[in-house]
Amino acid sequence: PGVIVLGDSFSRWNVWQSASMKSGSPDMLTFHWDGFDSSECLDDWITSLKETYPSARFLVIEVVEREFLRRFGPTETRCHSQQQKPVEVSQGSTTPPLRLLRSFDFANDLPDTIYAMHALYNSFRFFDKTTLSANVFVTPLIRSNLFSNHRSDLMVYYKDDELIKKDWTPEDIRKAVTHVKNLQLSAAAHGLTMITAIVPDKSTTYRKFMRQPQTTPIPDIWKELTKQEVTQVDLREMLDKAADTVTDLYLPNDTHLGTAGFMLMGEAIAGRIR
Repeated sequence: PGVIVLGDSFSRWNVWQSASMKSGSPDMLTFHWDGFDSSECLDDWITSLKETYPSARFLVIEVVEREFLRRFGPTETRCHSQQQKPVEVSQGSTTPPLRLLRSFDFANDLPDTIYAMHALYNSFRFFDKTTLSANVFVTPLIRSNLFSNHRSDLMVYYKDDELIKKDWTPEDIRKAVTHVKNLQLSAAAHGLTMITAIVPDKSTTYRKFMRQPQTTPIPDIWKELTKQEVTQVDLREMLDKAADTVTDLYLPNDTHLGTAGFMLMGEAIAGRIR
């Protein structure tokens, strides 16, 4: 591979990587953050990459915004991880097989009664303010054409978008970005050009469309990356612009990007690699 990728669930299924390669990027090999139990493991892994993959010239580090401090913040955990394996050969990384279509069985295929009642209730439920429901926030929008689902007047997003970041400080971010900068310098010393790609949380991208956004200030990781001259793909700026015109840039009922969002992400990263 010419490019090594380290990413989270936004990278697990190789969607944006496929778009990058189609746009001219060299072949990519992806690893998942689950294999690293401390920042020390990441340091050690980077220093050994070139020995294991001598053809690699680039290292792309992908992290979703809300996980930034967990990945790069201070930790006292020592490295105990096993040898890292690419997601393509890791257990559980294969795409689940498609189920064959069959006729509807009224005796066995009817949904659970309680679930059906909740679903029916929520399909007509009125939300006049941002409301916590289980592990997501439901928030009313000022536009109803951002998503293609039935309740496109509302948006759901993961509760940790707000709850994890509410205690972040500018100093926390500055120190974490300094760690990223040091990783970039270490990668360069071992013959790799490192590119950082922070995926904005769904609530960050769509905050301007929320009828009643939460009061939690958005920590500007991307600005600090620029300030410390970290090589990055500014996905926040790109996705912020795209959200104005692209339907389902993020999935309506999920925290991840939609197909269009992944395609844009892949093309943007390819633009920094070519």
